[in-house]
Amino acid sequence: GIPYVEDFENAYVTGLINANQQGGWNATSGQNPVWEIEDATGANENSGGTGPFYDRTTFGSSGGFYAYLETSGGSLGDQDTMRSPGIIIPANSQPLALEYSYHMYGAAMGVLEVFIESAGTFTRLDSVGGQIQLAGDSAWSDTSIALTGAFNGQIVNIVFVGTRGSSYTSDMSIDDISLDLSLLVGVKTIASELGGISIYPNPSNGLFTLNIETLERENFNVTVRDARGRNVYTESLNVNGRYKDNLDFTSFTKGMYYMIIQSETGSRVEKLIIQ
Repeated sequence: GIPYVEDFENAYVTGLINANQQGGWNATSGQNPVWEIEDATGANENSGGTGPFYDRTTFGSSGGFYAYLETSGGSLGDQDTMRSPGIIIPANSQPLALEYSYHMYGAAMGVLEVFIESAGTFTRLDSVGGQIQLAGDSAWSDTSIALTGAFNGQIVNIVFVGTRGSSYTSDMSIDDISLDLSLLVGVKTIASELGGISIYPNPSNGLFTLNIETLERENFNVTVRDARGRNVYTESLNVNGRYKDNLDFTSFTKGMYYMIIQSETGSRVEKLIIQ
């Protein structure tokens, strides 16, 4: 159901995406190229000249898992499809946002296509091709796509189709996938209206500094949600001018979190990465 979040961190192991992996994801090819789970090992990546050094969730440190298209075999134009488990969309659901991160480093990079599938019908949401990142340690690209209410009351699958380029240097990668309600959609559409907010360093080891600046007195509600959508921290603030506080989340499990900051005038979401 919603919220749906997958960062490939829990109970995943390196190897083919199939029934032996946790999480219900599957790939259809069975031959190269093929979607697999990989663990991040810094500069000791599987192939030279392609693929990320780090996963998106714990970027900058070894460890962590992500999905990638293994292209050591196969030919130009060969494809594999990676499909999520079925996700139930409530009949009265508000607008949704699909978020995911991708890394496409490699001189022969192919094409990544993203679909929502419902009852055998595929709706294309995005397509990106060619080399995007310029090095294995380059930051991942984050994407957010707003969905309409056309999927309300349906069971949907998130589908990634990877097309191989002309050589093995086309190992595209996917991480930090989420399908969530309008909490995040609304935040993204009005985030520019709620300025004067910063949180740093990010990523961090769990120690963050939150800065809020206002033109007049304003009340804020701060909530932090983990990757499974559970509230792990809440605080109410009354800010008149400038607020600065050090937040200690070092007891949290490493991974991705959402900080939702809401006031009378708007909302804002910040992704927090704890390494």
